[in-house]
Amino acid sequence: MASASATDLKKKLPYPLHCLADLAFNFWWSWSPERLSIFRVINSQLWSECDRNPVKLLAMVSEERLAELAIDPYYLSRVGTLANQFRHYMDATNTWASQKLPQLQPQQPIAYFSIEYGFHPCISTYAGGLGVLAADHLKSASDLGVPLVGVGLLYRQGYFRQHFDGSGWQKEEYSDHTVEQLPLELCQDQQGQVLTIDIEIRDRTVHAQIWQVRLGRVNLYLLDTNFDDNQNIDRWITGQLYGGNQDTRLAQEILLGIGGVRALQKLGFDPQIYHLNEGNATFAMLEVVGVTNVLKNNLLPTSVPIDKKKAGNAVSQPNQSQPEQIYSTQMP
Repeated sequence: MASASATDLKKKLPYPLHCLADLAFNFWWSWSPERLSIFRVINSQLWSECDRNPVKLLAMVSEERLAELAIDPYYLSRVGTLANQFRHYMDATNTWASQKLPQLQPQQPIAYFSIEYGFHPCISTYAGGLGVLAADHLKSASDLGVPLVGVGLLYRQGYFRQHFDGSGWQKEEYSDHTVEQLPLELCQDQQGQVLTIDIEIRDRTVHAQIWQVRLGRVNLYLLDTNFDDNQNIDRWITGQLYGGNQDTRLAQEILLGIGGVRALQKLGFDPQIYHLNEGNATFAMLEVVGVTNVLKNNLLPTSVPIDKKKAGNAVSQPNQSQPEQIYSTQMP
């Protein structure tokens, strides 16, 4: 399964609009109405039809419309201003975290695990408040410059959409994502090979590829089993959020927890802190224990961040851990 990229998108765009491709692949644009409108004004009807997905919009909009925008001085001025703001935001070094949390480094970050993330409707990885909270944590970490990486699952159909039939009964509808048109990219090694991890689920080996979503300065990595290397039943492990039976839910939690830790290792991360958003990623701690000595790592209660270098018991006391001091530091 090939994914789009900013480089691919630039091949269609007139040169003055190339920066739109970079913006489209980072959800920073979605955090304010002004940034969002830079895409909506291209074609408001098509924008709605594309579920407000800028990658799909730019791929589908006519070349004639793009040519018009490429010589529109007002639009080019807006695009240039937004591109400069984005560049300054991404390149900033004097962040809150650089001053308050210098011990956290990009390759030794906080690892944040959640079964759902609600950062934008075009990627259905959320059902409600839990996902919105998780996404807001990532956005806040980006604004503060906190070295943090998110780990989750990329669902083939996500969560259902509701409607009422003629009798007034609620109906649920699922639809497949066209992953190639989403603002995310497959993780690859230096030779251009897709990165995958292997995990034992249901007495057989399941393979998962890793997708990267950019949220400002923070990256979210989503595991996906829907590709040809897997048996059909295993391709549906990442089929639906909260879908299937108990066996499916358990398989998802094993993939998120154990597979998520392995994915971070494959990507070269050595997290200092593991933060589990609810208990869906509890298996992550089993993998951490399996990789290193239990006395040098952390087992933590739900939603409590623990420093793996200081946690020495099966369940650490939050008020005795360095991460608790980190999270209680006065915010700007």
